Amino acid sequence: MLTVKKLPYFISLFAATMLLNGCQILSNYFPGQDRAIAEPPSVQLQSDIAKHEFELSGDQALVGELAAVDTRENDTLPDVARHFGLGYNDITAANAGISAWTPRANSRVLLPVQFILPDAPHKGIVLNVANMRMFYYPKKERNKVYTYPVGIGRDGWNTPMGMTSVAVKTPNPDWHVPPSIHREHAEKGHYLPSVVRAGPDNPLGFYAMRLAIGSYLIHGTNKPFGIGMQISHGCVQMYPEDIEVLFKKVSVGTPVRIVHDPYLTAWNDNMLYLEANEPLEKWSNSKLQLKKQVSKELRKIAKQHNATVDWDKVDRVI
Repeated sequence: MLTVKKLPYFISLFAATMLLNGCQILSNYFPGQDRAIAEPPSVQLQSDIAKHEFELSGDQALVGELAAVDTRENDTLPDVARHFGLGYNDITAANAGISAWTPRANSRVLLPVQFILPDAPHKGIVLNVANMRMFYYPKKERNKVYTYPVGIGRDGWNTPMGMTSVAVKTPNPDWHVPPSIHREHAEKGHYLPSVVRAGPDNPLGFYAMRLAIGSYLIHGTNKPFGIGMQISHGCVQMYPEDIEVLFKKVSVGTPVRIVHDPYLTAWNDNMLYLEANEPLEKWSNSKLQLKKQVSKELRKIAKQHNATVDWDKVDRVI
């Protein structure tokens, strides 16, 4: 059985980062660094790690907590990611020194299951393509948020930004292959049928929700290792088990807001947090402006709470 070790606080140059001076918390998970406090105790995975469903109170912007797991023989990081509700991007960025596909047994793997909510209304579905993560705020559960990793459109086939809604829900969908995808595959010598019927070989998986914008879908997949990657032709892909849950919760007409927000901030328990993600290619030329915006936001939050920002740490992160 997998066991995990909880982290009470964290500093990370690859995930969400506390920016107050004097914090040195994550060293227990990285050999060779000093550690002033004992390791937290092991806990059982099934009962102690929240990964999808979180309670909210007031203006709370941070949910979850960091944890770590020791790998078993034949584990891969994508296996671990899926088990803990993370995408390929999450698990590999947080564990850059570990082989994704052939980690050694008993390798300590950081689980970045702590999330900063996007700066958007808590209504319906909010999808942040920058960190490839979806947040769902149920209309009938005002103090709850569900979050899932997703796969998004690759460069040149970007997932569209803006406001839309769920227009149609289809269980066991057929895939009517668009002409553009036909042409792309034909150029590579791979000829697709006009329609791929519902079933285990269907790239849409077993559930699809069409958005009221173009022909874009939120759907499952028959290749789950693509979650947490820019891999689609613009649609939003989810793990099969996640889309099954979301499909049952979401109704037609649910608003969907798609944003690109690579730098996220939060104030929680007297700590100032920054989550930094590399902007997608489409926004690479705007990186300097994005940095200026988040620096302004950090100053604003720090002033509100009479806090001091460690700007050297900020510079290392963004």
